[in-house]
Amino acid sequence: MVGKGKIDEICDILRKQTLEPAKKQAQEIIENARIEANNIIEDANNEKKKIVEEAVKEGDKKKDQILSALKLASQQVIDKLKNAIEEKFFKKGLKELIIKETSNPKIIVDLINCIIQAIEKEGIESDLSVYIPKHIGTDKINAFLTKDILDKLREKKVMEEPFLGGIKVKIHEEQLTIDITDQAIFDLIAEYIREDFREMIFN
Repeated sequence: MVGKGKIDEICDILRKQTLEPAKKQAQEIIENARIEANNIIEDANNEKKKIVEEAVKEGDKKKDQILSALKLASQQVIDKLKNAIEEKFFKKGLKELIIKETSNPKIIVDLINCIIQAIEKEGIESDLSVYIPKHIGTDKINAFLTKDILDKLREKKVMEEPFLGGIKVKIHEEQLTIDITDQAIFDLIAEYIREDFREMIFN
C-alpha cells in the first residue's frame, strides 16, 4: 500500500503543478461571481421594493397577507439565484480550470512518474496499469515515459479511459486504484472551498 509520506509527495506535486497555478484563476472566477451576484441581488431587491410599494397601495387589510407572501417569494428567488450563481461560477468555472490543468501532458507524465516511484518504494514492483484521458492519446504520453517506467506496467504502455483529466493507477496485486482524475480532484477541492466561496459571494 502507498504510505502516508508518499501520498504527501503526490499531494505536493498536485499542489505545485495544478492547484497553485489554478489558485490565481480561481480568484478571478470568484471576483467575477461576486460582481455578478451583487448586480443580480441588487436587481432583485429593487424589484422587491417595487412589488412591496404596489402591495401597500392595495390597502392595510391585505397588506400583512401580501407582505408575508412576498417575503417568502423573495427568499425563494434569492435562494434560486444563489444556487444558479454557484453552479455557473463555482462548479462550472472550477471544473473547467481543473480539466485544463490536468490535461497537460507534462503534468500527466509527472504524476505517472511520481506515483509509480512511490509505489515501487513501498515494495510493489510490477502488475500496475495506468490510465489517462482518452482525448490525450496514449502515443503522446508513452513517448515521454522512460522504458524503465513502461516496463513496470502490465500492458507496457498507458491505457485510456473516458475521463477528462488526471490519471488512474491500478495496483492489481493489491486490488487498489489510485484515483487522481479531474473529478476526484474537483470533489476534493470543492469539499473544502465551497463554504468559503459562499461566504465571500453572499455575505
